[in-house]
Amino acid sequence: MKLKDRLLLGPGSFFGYISVLLWGKTLSIVTKNVNETLENENNYPAVYFLWHRDMLVPAYFFRNRGYRVLIGRHRDAEFISIISEKLGYRTLRGSSTRGATAAMRNIVKSLEKKQLVVITPDGPKGPSEKIKEGPLFAALKTGAPVIPIIVSYKRCYTFGSWDKFRLAFPFSKVCILLGGPVKLQGLSSRDNILRIKKTIEKKILRLEKVAKRSLC
Repeated sequence: MKLKDRLLLGPGSFFGYISVLLWGKTLSIVTKNVNETLENENNYPAVYFLWHRDMLVPAYFFRNRGYRVLIGRHRDAEFISIISEKLGYRTLRGSSTRGATAAMRNIVKSLEKKQLVVITPDGPKGPSEKIKEGPLFAALKTGAPVIPIIVSYKRCYTFGSWDKFRLAFPFSKVCILLGGPVKLQGLSSRDNILRIKKTIEKKILRLEKVAKRSLC
């Protein structure tokens, strides 16, 4: 990281943190199946899946719960990592493109300690809305279920980035829906992993329709 970037990292991340808090407080957030899941979250470790495009609303809503979040080693990762820690998350570093082995090891260790881990399984570079296999293998190794996090927006701005990142307009309505846990126990072969990958992707598509209807 360049010296200029290091000097801007502290003030920039603090401004980002305050901006997320102020923006989040303006949102009208509707939840479905969230309270039931959170009541049981200490009973077992789990891997929360959410698309890279939708990370901001859950980052605000689930703050200060001590969840582990996987953050890559790309250029903006230090900035995102500091903001995440200010929001009460504990960061795990690594991604499918940089530090993949370390990332997998950190996820497995966290799950073995019965900690919840939040992952954007299509990050850091896509393809968008396609689950990478690494997080599934980590869940399989530990027996942890996968719980999809779905976000739907009444009004939002969609960026032209690879993930089509979505930013809810201030004072708009948003729905957060948690899908039921998908258990991977008993799966072993690569074919089974590919099958469950497609199953989860289809489930997320169905849940997105449910979340969207909640905003009508």
